[in-house]
Amino acid sequence: MNTDTDTDTATDTDTAETIEQRIVRLGLTVSPARAESLALAHNEGVEDGALRRLATATRLNKGSTVELPAGRYIDLSRGRGWCRRGMGITAQWGLRGDNGKYRVAPGQWTIESSDGFGRISGERWMAEHVKVGDRHWTIATKK
Repeated sequence: MNTDTDTDTATDTDTAETIEQRIVRLGLTVSPARAESLALAHNEGVEDGALRRLATATRLNKGSTVELPAGRYIDLSRGRGWCRRGMGITAQWGLRGDNGKYRVAPGQWTIESSDGFGRISGERWMAEHVKVGDRHWTIATKK
């Protein structure tokens, strides 16, 4: 039996950092669902900076788009809502899904809603790609 090989294997296993250890080392606090996503990113070899961005993002999707919430007045009887990036004729509009959320690509988005009587709410979101392995995940953070 070759003891040198056994020692090398044991050393490699002992020095491998688990995702739980990495989360603690980076000082992050995450939900169990977010920890599962971070474990997938960890297995893809994502760097600490990208892992921190994934952990602290308000919204996360493992695809090329992300869902943003509807405005606060959208569900009222006369409520209306919209999601846009840019202004004027060059504005791009977020796609509203059956669940009432807006599916958007990376960029700065404004979500607004009106109650139909003059009250308007508005939020700004920044959506961006984060490289995880050979794919891009999309995160969004409220501004």
